[in-house]
Amino acid sequence: MRILFIVNSQSKRYRELIAQITRAQEQYSNVDIKVNSTHAPGDSFRFAHASVKEEYDAIIGCGGDGTMNEIINGMCYAGFSDQKKVSLIPAGSANDLAKTTGKKTISECIESLLNRNEKPIDLSTAQHDGFNRRFMNAATCGIGGLVFRMVESSKGNMHPRLNYTRAILWSVLAFKRPVVKIELDDDKFELGITLVAVGKGNFVGYGLGFTPQSNLDDGQFGVTILRHSSYYQLFTKYMKLANKRFIDHPWISYHTSKKVRVTVLEGRLPLETDGEYFDVLEKGESVDFGVEQNRLLWL
Repeated sequence: MRILFIVNSQSKRYRELIAQITRAQEQYSNVDIKVNSTHAPGDSFRFAHASVKEEYDAIIGCGGDGTMNEIINGMCYAGFSDQKKVSLIPAGSANDLAKTTGKKTISECIESLLNRNEKPIDLSTAQHDGFNRRFMNAATCGIGGLVFRMVESSKGNMHPRLNYTRAILWSVLAFKRPVVKIELDDDKFELGITLVAVGKGNFVGYGLGFTPQSNLDDGQFGVTILRHSSYYQLFTKYMKLANKRFIDHPWISYHTSKKVRVTVLEGRLPLETDGEYFDVLEKGESVDFGVEQNRLLWL
């Protein structure tokens, strides 16, 4: 049995996590446990890419949503045929994925692997201009992409929560709502939007439950459309969003769909996946979202 831990060395929990993995190596002497620490953006991708050929039984990320996003994309670009076993020890800033999957310790992940106690979960794809980006938790089109672009540009310069709050305030002032066409399995919309959340997990943006209708393993997305609305209205609903509750209001609607296409009719549309900035769509451009059901096994 072989396990690879990919640990974000920038995490405040880095030393704690390394100590826990060292104890696990001693406790589970019959398990081959290897540790790779990241030191630069892209390291998680490279380690995960190489791990596919090295045939590890499981890959466990120790970091945030971005660390897990790099791991999943690295594995997919290497190519794999069987269901890969993965998990995440949340040690990032937002940890939105862990709010849906639940939190496990390093020992609990190893025990899940040894006891074959894993759960099939879906893998999602965002495709734009010939480029595929995989994600596990959620993608957003609209103001969310602008927020995360701002967060990435200032990462490391201030406390993550302060950086995120600053990015929201800046984006509220800078964002110009585009008009888009949204195509779902059974419906179509043409409207101005503030945000379209396409989720497998329930939370985006530091714990906002925009997609309470989503499930990690049902082969479809939860799609939440936030139309033209005042930001004051949005902020007054913060506690409902934080508690993953549906909001009954004309400017927000909830849907499910196996496939989603968003096309820009007017303006520009920023995109992000799992809290990582992806791209900006111009007028006439589209992004397609799809699901590979039960592609992974979650420890």
